Amino acid sequence: MNYNLLVVDDSQDVGRLLELILTRAGYHVVLAEDGREVMKLIQNQLPDLVLLDIMLPHMDGYEVCALIHQEYPNIPVLMLSSLDSQMAISRSLEVGACEHIPKPFDRTMLLAVVARHLEDNNEHE
Repeated sequence: MNYNLLVVDDSQDVGRLLELILTRAGYHVVLAEDGREVMKLIQNQLPDLVLLDIMLPHMDGYEVCALIHQEYPNIPVLMLSSLDSQMAISRSLEVGACEHIPKPFDRTMLLAVVARHLEDNNEHE
């Protein structure tokens, strides 16, 4: 199955790196840099999974995750952040994220987490 992923990160370098890693793994990737773009993109693209940075312009990742979870509860959201505190992890889970992935991330671990959540979500549909 060819999965569609939405990657949201205000850093173009991180977005492009994630796009490269995920595209090489066989996923179709759409990039966004701003929290306000996300809901429009989700409505148009309906991704299978969202990788979402916490620190974003205009709307932070927590706000965006809560909106996604409210409107599209079946889309798994993985939060990415250099904020690796217990508070950031707890808040990510509270707003509906499936998992919190610290930056810098390990490529192999990232791909394993993405695959696991896509498989889990596919089994529940």
